[in-house]
This record gives sequence, structure tokens and C-alpha cells, in this order.
Amino acid sequence: MGKLTVLKSKSGVTAIAVDAAWNNPKTIDLTAVLEPCSKAFADRSVAIWSVARSFVTKACASLSLIERSLGSPESEAKLGAMGLKNLKLAKSAFELFWGPLTVLSCAEVKERMGYLKAAFLDDFTVRLITPQPVGKTSKASVLVKHKASKPGADDYIHRIKFFELLVSSGRFDDSGINSMAGTLVHEMSHLVLATSDHAYGAKKASELSDAEKLTNADNYKYYCELFQYRDLKIGFEALNKSTPDLAHEPPEGT
Repeated sequence: MGKLTVLKSKSGVTAIAVDAAWNNPKTIDLTAVLEPCSKAFADRSVAIWSVARSFVTKACASLSLIERSLGSPESEAKLGAMGLKNLKLAKSAFELFWGPLTVLSCAEVKERMGYLKAAFLDDFTVRLITPQPVGKTSKASVLVKHKASKPGADDYIHRIKFFELLVSSGRFDDSGINSMAGTLVHEMSHLVLATSDHAYGAKKASELSDAEKLTNADNYKYYCELFQYRDLKIGFEALNKSTPDLAHEPPEGT
């Protein structure tokens, strides 16, 4: 299990110095310009991170179940009524966010989701931006220069910004979709999978071409948020009630 280190700017250190250290991928020791944030903010940050990790882990488990069912249809006989219902809904979720379900397409999505899961299990440094910048609705962000060169490349920088809005506002809607953890999945997909923002919102994300779906951050966000529910039917109902989260900003440095 990785360690999440949550830091804020040291008093007396200029914003230019902080930005220079944070932006430089070669800067390993950030303690000269950053210091640990309050325990309350750190605890909330770790909690959100843990929930996001659980979303991704459950999504990976679902993909493994789908993969087994495609390779061995008889394996479905071992599932109970709830398991069979969720498997059917999981396949529908796959087709909604990733396109036609085949052995190859399932393997590709599973591989990419595995990279995301591994990142959430690794050590990361969070730069907490507090107070919230005036007029900004940012909740989390990553730098373009910190992004992986391609999915699976281990050349991304293990840093992400959390803004006060992320850790102080609670859920962003009552259904559990557009959650704090979902925001992290979106941003981490930018960092780890080099995704783009072709479209925002579950509906528009599901209408992209198959190639664009694989590279759109919100596809990972909404797909993973479904798996916070034991019964995926409830997840689909929440998803259908959701509105696009338009507070996102593109990765910094674009």
C-alpha cells in the first residue's frame, strides 16, 4: 500500500519558488518549499484517495469477471442471482463507456485500468492549495509535464494538486456520482494514462467514438463511480440522474 504525503506551502517561501520546485520533475525533496498540512486536511485527503482506490479496484474486479465469462461461459453457472444480474449490468456498463465487448477490448480496458490501480497503490505527494483561489472551481489537477508519455509508461511524476474545495465540501451531489473520489479518478487518468478531455458528462462520454472513449478522462471517472454500489442497477439509476461536472479544467500547462 502506497503512502500519500499531503503538503502545503511553507510560510515565507515565495509562490515562484514553490511553483518552480513543484513543476520540476527532477525535484525529489520538496520539504524546502512545502510542509505538512493540518491533520484534518491530511486525513480527509487520505480518505478520498482510499475511496477512489476502492472504485478502481472494484472496476478491475468486474473486468476480470467479464473476462472469465467471455473465456468460459460455463463460469456464469457458479454465480448467484445477484451475481448474474450484476454481470449483465457490468457488460452493459462496459459497452456504454468502452464500446463493443470482445475478448480483445475487455483485455485492453482491463490493462489500462490495471495501470490506474497500480498508481493508486504507489507513493504520491499531494500539494494542497488552500484557501481556494478566488473565482476558481478547481478541485484537483495535474501538470502536463508530469503526465505519462503513454498508457503503461512508468515515466509520470507522482504528484497531484488537491484544492480546498475537494477536501472540504463533501460529496458534490446526493447520488454519489460526480464524487470527490471520482474527481481523483479523472485526474489520475490524465496523469497515468495520458487521457484527454474530449467530452464531459456521462452521456457525452458514452457517445464518443470507441477510440476516443479509451482516451477520455470522464469515461474512467463515470465507469469507476458505478462500482461504489453493490447493486449496479442503483449505480445506473444514479448515473442517469447525474449532470455533467463542468468544474474541471484541463491539465495545467496545456
